[in-house]
Amino acid sequence: MVLSRSQRRQVLRQIRGRAAVDESMLPVSRQLAALLYKSRSIIGLFVALPLIFLGQALPQNDPFRWWLAIVIIVLCSALLVLMYRDTVRAKRFLTHYANDRPTQQ
Repeated sequence: MVLSRSQRRQVLRQIRGRAAVDESMLPVSRQLAALLYKSRSIIGLFVALPLIFLGQALPQNDPFRWWLAIVIIVLCSALLVLMYRDTVRAKRFLTHYANDRPTQQ
């Protein structure tokens, strides 16, 4: 099944809780939520990458490397927060829509 760009965005909005869940797209939404949840292992990369780069920038007294290290740390921190938030939302979606019908809260 190939989804258009607008359909992919709609499915992501459903997983993130910003739109009502379309019952006809529920299997696709579950599958995408599972992929988002499984991608949580990449979060470790966003912790390790700035530490590696900072370790290379520390011994050198080069302002360019320091600024580059700061930019990479800020970007990776922002991506870390965004990916963690999507992982939590995907887990909530999978828990709520574990069966064919949503669970009652």
